[in-house]
Amino acid sequence: MSNENGVPPGVQGQLIEVRLWGKRNIGGQMVEAEKLAVEYQYQVRGQKHIGRAPAFYTLMYPETLNFSKRLAVGGDVEVRYNPAEPNESVLLPGLRKGTPFLGPRVLPRYHAGRYNRCHDTLVGG
Repeated sequence: MSNENGVPPGVQGQLIEVRLWGKRNIGGQMVEAEKLAVEYQYQVRGQKHIGRAPAFYTLMYPETLNFSKRLAVGGDVEVRYNPAEPNESVLLPGLRKGTPFLGPRVLPRYHAGRYNRCHDTLVGG
């Protein structure tokens, strides 16, 4: 179940990989910074899981670069997971900062374990 703020439960995990890709001109240099790939491992009720989603939304530059600088491979991370499907997880729950609230039909979050992972919508919300 989510807490009263709609944030899914969290567990400690470990970051396995952080990789930037896609060239971007930063300060006159072409740098791999456009896209971000992550991999992390975590356990829920004794079951090991691997996650690859940094957030519900696609991280864009400079979010990608900031994320990669903030977290080190091998370091601990807080993993938020769907209690009904613990193999579904993210590191950054919620909407992108500055995104207007669009209502419960399009808000990509867990609601009493009834998250529709195919369409990022609430079922019966």
